[in-house]
Amino acid sequence: MFSAAEGEYQLASSFIMNFNQTLGTYFIGFERNLKQFVRLNVYNGPTYFGTQYDSESTAIFDPKNVNMDLIHMEQLNGSDCFAYCKNGEGKVYELSFNVKFTGPFTFTPLKKRLFIRQELITEKTKWQGAKNGIIYLSSGSKVYRYNPINEDIRELSTDLGGAEVTMIRLSENEETIMVGVVGSIYYLDISTGKLGTLIKKIEGIPGSPVDVAVR
Repeated sequence: MFSAAEGEYQLASSFIMNFNQTLGTYFIGFERNLKQFVRLNVYNGPTYFGTQYDSESTAIFDPKNVNMDLIHMEQLNGSDCFAYCKNGEGKVYELSFNVKFTGPFTFTPLKKRLFIRQELITEKTKWQGAKNGIIYLSSGSKVYRYNPINEDIRELSTDLGGAEVTMIRLSENEETIMVGVVGSIYYLDISTGKLGTLIKKIEGIPGSPVDVAVR
């Protein structure tokens, strides 16, 4: 995605990017061997700073020693961050935190808890976070609406025909979610009061959709 920043590290595939026209760009990454959250900033070029940041607390969890493997990271509203991690026993935990990597460089752990529906999270789970604080995630042939505030999880109403979900993408206004399965893309209504009712379906797509561009 960008020129490699020099350093000895192995980043997990999931990361968060923030861009501010005044303060610049930074990334929240996860070093998968050392199991720690790391900082990358883009000044004249990408620079790896690792754990050169202050943690406001380690009582909830230590961002420099998570001791779990990262599954996925998501940021909502340009502020609230969530990381889903698996421990050595296979348990999935939800970590929530805020980060300021534009100086002073601080990491603020907020919460650590077992994910309420352990059976839903697999290596093939797809994720999309919305600005209204909702996270959409797939599990097998189903898509779920998850509210991390009250841990409410609801299955979207449209039947996807039993095919495994290979893509979920939100529309720009975040009132529609596009769900890809082999050969098809479903457009589902997730506007206020709707739980994924079918708007339309595009068929005849070769292979399994992994992304969509709207023009």
